[in-house]
Amino acid sequence: MKQINTLRYTGSNHISLISDKKNNPVLVSTVQATSLSTEEAEAQLKADLSLQIEGDFELVITDFDRKKFTNLTTEKLLAYYDKTEKMLGAHEMIEAILIKRGAISIPEEVEETVEEAPEEKPVREYKKCMTEECLQARLAEARTNYKKFVKFLCTKDKEEHFGIIRSARLDKRSGFIQYRIEIIEKPTEDATIYTERTGRIYGKGDDSKDLVIFNETPAEIQLSEPAPKEEPVQETENNTEEAE
Repeated sequence: MKQINTLRYTGSNHISLISDKKNNPVLVSTVQATSLSTEEAEAQLKADLSLQIEGDFELVITDFDRKKFTNLTTEKLLAYYDKTEKMLGAHEMIEAILIKRGAISIPEEVEETVEEAPEEKPVREYKKCMTEECLQARLAEARTNYKKFVKFLCTKDKEEHFGIIRSARLDKRSGFIQYRIEIIEKPTEDATIYTERTGRIYGKGDDSKDLVIFNETPAEIQLSEPAPKEEPVQETENNTEEAE
């Protein structure tokens, strides 16, 4: 009987199981499953694995040690943070470390108000009330802006910054669609041309009024390093970030 090595990531509310093709040559691609319990995730993983594996097989489940994450650099953790968006247990684990390091922070919930009678307070209506079809259409449109340059207002220092879009993601619980933007800086304070990629990431909502997306490279930007090679994230997520 074939044995499939599987890692288990435990988050605050979810369990993620992943069978990596690197550790299982019999697999054509990596398979992962996320659910509220190990039993549910295991059943889902076995069903997906059966599409790749003929005959009987068993899972060899190993718990992932959180300490291995804490030994990684912040830059590597940010890369893993993108790759584990569907793996909620691992995603939450990495997110907690990045928040503790000050690399990311959770943005305020995006909300809309509905006008009521003057004597009543506005009713809070969240974007999660939007249909799934509408959210997916907005997400698909946001992803077409991958690698485009932007100018935005930072809510922390109240100053405008230039950046490049690294990915677009959806928080399915709130309907918040967010761009991950890498900040671009000038080499010196007196310089007029932005040439330096910083690796620092800032989260910005797709409907932010102070976000300007350029279809062509602005005259102010002349990167000394090439734009990132990674492809835009193709998963939805249940966590959002806003960081600098």
